[in-house]
Formats: sequence, structure tokens, C-alpha cells
Amino acid sequence: MLIAMMDIGSMVSPVRLEMVRNKVCKSRASLPGWACVLGLLLFATSSSIPHLYAQALCLCFFMGIAHTFTDMSLAVLIRSWYTSGELRLAESGAASANIWVSLFGTEHTLTFFRSACGTMGVVIAFYWPALAYWKHPGFPETAAWLTQAQRTLIEQRTSKLSEFLNEQQQNTRFTLTVLRNAKLWKMALLQLPVQMARSYITFWPIIFARTLGIEKMTPVWLLVSGTPWLIPAFFQVWNAKPFHNWKTDPGFFPSQITRLQVSSLLAFLGFGIACFTTQKFLLVSALYLMPLHDIGHLTSLFAFLSSPSALFTDPSEVKSAQHFVNAIGFVGTLFGSFMWPLKYDENVYKMASGIQGVAIILSLYAVRFCVLEIASDETARRAGRNVEERKVEEAELITLQGTSETLDAKVY
Repeated sequence: MLIAMMDIGSMVSPVRLEMVRNKVCKSRASLPGWACVLGLLLFATSSSIPHLYAQALCLCFFMGIAHTFTDMSLAVLIRSWYTSGELRLAESGAASANIWVSLFGTEHTLTFFRSACGTMGVVIAFYWPALAYWKHPGFPETAAWLTQAQRTLIEQRTSKLSEFLNEQQQNTRFTLTVLRNAKLWKMALLQLPVQMARSYITFWPIIFARTLGIEKMTPVWLLVSGTPWLIPAFFQVWNAKPFHNWKTDPGFFPSQITRLQVSSLLAFLGFGIACFTTQKFLLVSALYLMPLHDIGHLTSLFAFLSSPSALFTDPSEVKSAQHFVNAIGFVGTLFGSFMWPLKYDENVYKMASGIQGVAIILSLYAVRFCVLEIASDETARRAGRNVEERKVEEAELITLQGTSETLDAKVY
């Protein structure tokens, strides 16, 4: 619920890309300042959770607004500093890190959140702003520490590789206008049951330990329980480049659907083994097969993350749409925390296999939704732009013809 409130704060934030690009990033103190605000809010939230939950929710809301400032500022800098290959590497590392963060939540989620967020808040509030102030270049012409070669390279990347920075955006509409799009609601509601099914990742260490007869969780067993997720994590890193080209590669979605079906069959094989055997060797083998279903969910996950850019053209609206989808997804995670029991036997595996089956069917439908409906919107918008360009060309041609006739009349 706290994370969902952060997404709501980011969604309704009045921060605009034009404001960040023209004001925030031109000041060397702006990004470190917002990082300091974000860190202090994070530290205050972690301290308020045990006593004042309502106050923690309010702090998370403001934290979402502060996060929008820092996130957009970093996006502007990243788009102008790094190549597409470096961005793919960073995105792959972030995707893999999300799995490991989920694994270490377990049943001590509150303690983990307090310790991790408290430490992170101190680091963000006191250490990172100083480093960001020293290294933050603002714009290349204002950075005193750059060499001439570095400045030339950054200016070249900014002008040639970053249309995101140079194009003029009309940021006149309020952020909540994105909620008028019916397809965004459909996309978010599809995300909810999929995230509910994936919520058992949080309880995976308990499942793993109780299956092997271990009652007391230790850091060693937390690490051991994370090993089955190495395969999906490595697959995310390896599959980052194809996902980057999903709009331009016509064979991308057929290949992803094939991987979805194969990985889902292997995952269901693992659930079936766990339902009908009590031998620990076979159970451990089954536990290594079950996480393969996450590979299938990557298809809908990455499609969801990419599709708001097809629904909206304004970058601020795209950002709001993504946070709205994430907020609905976290509601599914919240419901999932009440769905999984604390005692694990073959009936739990049967229930899990049924839930995963429904989630995989919804993932397939989500991919179809992203490919057909959203792609059709993008095609229609592209056709509209072509019509407008033809009208402009015809108007220019008529103007040229009129000018030519006027000149001919003056000559004769």
C-alpha cells in the first residue's frame, strides 16, 4: 500500500518535462536538492510506519512527487549522456535487481523495509546529493570539469541521439487527463491479476524452506532459496535487447509467445511434480522448474511498460500512465499477500498451479491487447500525421504555383 501511494503521488504530480528540461537541469543544485528531499522523506516514512501508518501514507504521497522530480531529471541526463547499449545494460541490471529485492522481503517485510529504507534514506539525504552536486553537469556548456573532448561528445549525443530533449512538448493539460483513456484502464486491470499471481515471489523463501522441512529462516537459506530465480534473472539480461526493438521487429511477439508457452509448460511440470510426490530430490527439482513461469510473464510485463508511449505522445502523460498501471499492480500484490497460506502442502501447489494458469492466459491476452489494439492506435496516429504532412505539402505547392503565376504575369 505504501508503494502504491508513492505511485499515486507520482501520477498526480504537476511536474512537467518542459519544466525539468528548461529549469531543473540547468541548476547544479536542483537535482541534489530533490535527492535530499527524497532521502529525508524516505527516512521519515520508515520511522513512522510502526506508530503512525496514516502519516506514513501521506509521506509516501509526497515522496512520489519528489521522486518524479529526481526521476525526470535523471532521465534527461541519461538520455543526453549514455548510448542505447549502455541504457540496455542499466535496464537489465535494474530488472534483475528487482527479483532479488522481492526475494529478501519474506515474512520480515516490515523490518526489512524499515532497515533498508532507513539506511537508503540516510545515504540519499547526506551522501548522494554531495556527489551529485559535484558530478552533475547541468548542461554541457555549464560544466567546468569536462574536457573539450567530453563536452563535444555530450553535445553530439544531445543533438543527434536525444529527440527526447529537443522536441517541443505541449504540457498544458493536467496529468489526470490520462485517466480518460479507456484502454489505459483495461491495461491496468489486466496487470492486477498478473501481479496478484506473481506475489508468491515474496513468500518463495518460506515455500522453499518449509518444503525441505526447515523451520528457522537464516540468511544462508535466503540465499539458497534465491538460486532457482537465477534462470529468469539471466534470461532478463539476455532478453533485454530484443525487448528494446519490440516495435520494429515483426517476429518479436511470435518468438516471445513461443517462449511463453515452453516456459509455462516446464513450470506446470514443476507444479505437477510437487503435487504428487514427497521425495525431497524431486521436490527440489520441481522448485527449480516453477520460477520458469516468470519468463512468460516478462512478455506482458515489458509490453505494459512500453505500451503507454503508444497511447500518449506527451512524455509527462506517458510517465503518469506508467505510474497508474504500477499502482494498480501493487494493489494486486497487496491482495496476493492475503491469498497464500503459511502452511505448505500439495494442496497449496495445486492452488498455485491454477492461479499461475489463469495469470498466463491473461498474459497472452495482454500481449494480444498490446500488439493489436495499441498498435492499431499507433498506426492510425501515423496515418493522421501522413495526411497532415500531405496537406502541408499541397498547401506549399499551391503557394509556389501562385507565386510562379504572379511572376509570369509580371514578366509578360
